[in-house]
Amino acid sequence: MSLNAPMHIRILGNDVVAGLLWQPPQRQYNAGQIRAAAKELHCSGYVQLKLGNKQLQFALAQRGGSSSGQYSLAAMLSQRVPHANWAGVFELPGGKYTFVCVLGGAIMPGTDLVGDLDDIRLRFTETLDLIAGANKTLGIVYAPDALGAGEWTNERLENLITKSAFVRSVKVRALPGNVSRRGILMALGAASTVAVVAGGGIWWRGKRRDRQMGDIKPAPRIVEVPPPKSWTLSPDARTLSQYWIDTLDNIPYSVAGWTISRVHLAASELLCEYTRGIDGFPEDEFLEGFRSQGGFQVDVDSDGKAVIRHALSIPKDLPRAAATVLTSKELLSKWASRFQRFGVVPPKLESVPPKVPEDGPAGGTERVRLRWAAPDWQVFGWSFQTRISPNILFSDFGIPGIELVSLDVMGFSDSGMDWKLEGMVYATAA
Repeated sequence: MSLNAPMHIRILGNDVVAGLLWQPPQRQYNAGQIRAAAKELHCSGYVQLKLGNKQLQFALAQRGGSSSGQYSLAAMLSQRVPHANWAGVFELPGGKYTFVCVLGGAIMPGTDLVGDLDDIRLRFTETLDLIAGANKTLGIVYAPDALGAGEWTNERLENLITKSAFVRSVKVRALPGNVSRRGILMALGAASTVAVVAGGGIWWRGKRRDRQMGDIKPAPRIVEVPPPKSWTLSPDARTLSQYWIDTLDNIPYSVAGWTISRVHLAASELLCEYTRGIDGFPEDEFLEGFRSQGGFQVDVDSDGKAVIRHALSIPKDLPRAAATVLTSKELLSKWASRFQRFGVVPPKLESVPPKVPEDGPAGGTERVRLRWAAPDWQVFGWSFQTRISPNILFSDFGIPGIELVSLDVMGFSDSGMDWKLEGMVYATAA
């Protein structure tokens, strides 16, 4: 038996099937998507679960491997184990084992497998390594003593699956638009001998195709890995604004009679604009002041304006932002009041799509391909101008997950600077 072949067992007098093909959870599936996936994977039935985060997940039952009305073992376990993240290997009759893994309440695609102990051991180990590499923690791991006595929790299926687990939502159903089994039997009963012979030919060709398919190397399993939380990849707003202000202290206000008029600071670049005063020195003397320091790119136009660029990189030893953020509801209720404490008009929050790194997750094998899962957080963009120094503004702001994208000094005077700030703030779904 291959790892993809389903297996039928009896639990508490009910027909149960293990070994379904689970798909990644989504906000919504329609009948057309389910039928298309079933056609591609040669399946004839499905199970659909409603997850707690307003998402749906469905699994496909392979043609000939299960029938409508049977209960999905993985679906029942996902609703019986009191952990959002867990993995388990359980012994089945006949010396077979099944492996199921649940992350965030959803059954991990590529699990719900049935096979011999050695095959299951390999998938079990691979999956635990992937989860550890993604910095995920499992609430509990079930495994028989054969996989490591005392290392995991050894639990029998009968202790997890009780009578209350057999509910309609975990039953295999016929595909949307399919003829029922009763209808098929009635049609066969009324068919002629020619149809029976033709059916035999179809059966034979199907068996031959199944043998041929068994010789084809299976496509790699796709495993979704939670993406890194974007706001933890850069320093918090107070730390970064202080670093940029320290950088400003090293920028000359005036060079050879050319006076600074604007500064732009971002993660990778410092940009300064200078304007030549009435008594300013010629362009070549102004340029010499920067060229002697090295590392500056200087562009000067004929109107006595200059743009100075210098590459920046944020030091790796600056403390990064904490991973915990507010819910979107908490954020929206606190955002305005934090700015009002400083007499600043609260900037409007604009929802923007969350992003994942362009490079895929590291790791994976020939049989397992990794990709980033959809982010489970929300992102809001903001920008505002103020005369309050950013390091003071963010010193005790009280809202985590603020990412400072850029800082501009729009004007200089004896009474202070005019600042413009742009950034993002992150939150979990309410």
